[in-house]
Amino acid sequence: MTAQHFIVLGQETDETIPKAYGVEETGKYIVNALNNRGNIAAGGAYIITRYYNLKEGGEYTLYVKGNSKATSGVSMVAAWYSTEEASKETYIGPAVSAAANNNNPMLCRNSDGTHTLTVPQGAKMLVVARYNSATTILYDGEQVVHIHIPGLVRHDPADYISGTLPVMYITTEDSVPITKKEYYLNGTYYLDNMGLDGFESIGSAQEQLPLQIKGRGNASWKMDKKPYRIKLDKKQALMGLKKNKHFCLMAHYEDANAYQRDEIGFTLSSLMGLEWTPQQRPIELVVNGDYLGIYWVAEKIRVEKDRVNVVEQPDEETDPELITGGWLIEIDNYAEDGQVIIQEGNGTYNRFTPHTPEVLSPEQREYLKNMVTNINDLIYVEDKSDTRWEQYVDIDELAKFYVLMEIVDNCESFSGSCYWHKEKGEDTKLVIGPVWDFGSTASHWRADSFNYFIYQEAQYYVTSHWIEEIAKFPRFQQKVREVWRETYPAKVEETHQHCLDYVDYITPAVKSDYKRWNWDKSSDIPYRKVRIWQMLAAKWKFLERMWKDDVMTGTADMMTDAEVMSVRYFDLSGHELSQMPEQGFAVEVTTYTNGQMKSRKIVR
Repeated sequence: MTAQHFIVLGQETDETIPKAYGVEETGKYIVNALNNRGNIAAGGAYIITRYYNLKEGGEYTLYVKGNSKATSGVSMVAAWYSTEEASKETYIGPAVSAAANNNNPMLCRNSDGTHTLTVPQGAKMLVVARYNSATTILYDGEQVVHIHIPGLVRHDPADYISGTLPVMYITTEDSVPITKKEYYLNGTYYLDNMGLDGFESIGSAQEQLPLQIKGRGNASWKMDKKPYRIKLDKKQALMGLKKNKHFCLMAHYEDANAYQRDEIGFTLSSLMGLEWTPQQRPIELVVNGDYLGIYWVAEKIRVEKDRVNVVEQPDEETDPELITGGWLIEIDNYAEDGQVIIQEGNGTYNRFTPHTPEVLSPEQREYLKNMVTNINDLIYVEDKSDTRWEQYVDIDELAKFYVLMEIVDNCESFSGSCYWHKEKGEDTKLVIGPVWDFGSTASHWRADSFNYFIYQEAQYYVTSHWIEEIAKFPRFQQKVREVWRETYPAKVEETHQHCLDYVDYITPAVKSDYKRWNWDKSSDIPYRKVRIWQMLAAKWKFLERMWKDDVMTGTADMMTDAEVMSVRYFDLSGHELSQMPEQGFAVEVTTYTNGQMKSRKIVR
């Protein structure tokens, strides 16, 4: 492990620190720190970290990292104690000094932020109090020393649990914090149904069941409220979901719309009949005695009979017949090891992350690259009446997926977390799905207009793949119109009503969640309940104008030798314009002498 892989554990905590630890809480992040003699010092905005069970005589590196590039000037106290209680009686001595000629160990002025420490005789604990512009970790040459605070509760569940949702309790081995996505921690769990009808308790406080847990996500893993992945020892029907070992605990931390975004997407996906839609159920979560708020137990996307139902292709397979499937791959907006990368016809790079199989043989890698390259080439043909791409891609499922993402205005849907799968066989097609990430639902609100398709005026972090080009094919346009008519308004309105009832159901737990994470938004819940639907209604008006039968949309470039007979322009409501507008949107319709037409939506 090298310095750039250090893990910051337990930093900037707002836990209640008992006086037995030698400090007194005077507010969030405001504590009195121990000075170099073990006495209570007049404090400031200090943060306390304790490292336990140190090896006597062992050598460690204390790494101090400031929030700015310069570490010098960070105020810090570090002291040794003979027990896991910091007091004048258990104080051994200071752990660091600024310089050999400086007898004040309360200042850390090392430019590199590192201190080599040797555990003195009798020392069991290192206490570090540092000013709030810094974080610290302790490293023993092989791994980070875990912080373990026995019996210390950061947010007492009794002060937060709403009693309106089941509660899942998870305890990691030795209460080790969950700080990594790369490996699981062992632990135990139980699910308390809180006496609520429709849910079964699993295990109990006295008889907890084994599980493993680790972090998950990309941008979401950087949030304060983090998502997790769990693997149960035995299959369980958590929250009434189909029995399985593998689930995700989703935080939906940035959802400021009363936690509706994913519920909207998953509900509408199910109603539209996509091949398989992951299900989620809300719970309240307690980890290592710390109340973490409202979470969602979600079915993890993986190849299984009740999930992505394709043959599970082995890793590093070489048989030409077996490598045709099953595949579970993801269009990814993050660079990962093992990806297959191609350049699209528009010059952008498309990253495919394989999930099944995960480790590719050269034969599998070549097959996957050839498959997506071939599809890419057929999508970017000039003649949009060419239907060869449909031999390799399921157009019906793609049309449903695309219409769903337009309805919820999810600009990120073809940019990342975009899953595709393929069954074994040379003649099977690549199928889009299942749906997953709805974090960018109602994304065009920042543009102050919903008169855009999801691949237009997208957010800065979005690069849509394939869909803008596919939307130019007349046959795909027709499929889209058919799906739209089947979906809007009936299935959209059913989703709408379900989610309004859903917000009422989870509101007590959401208030506890806001309290836990210091979100002063409880009074906004009624507003946020309807706000997202008002935004989406504007998008539906746009889609209705663009997808009703009498308005030409998209681009249908017809390869023809006929001469142009006329060019006409229409606004998005279908009203003819005298000329192409200088700015805004219009539909250009070109008519040829042989009766053929082509259309394209233009933006000026």
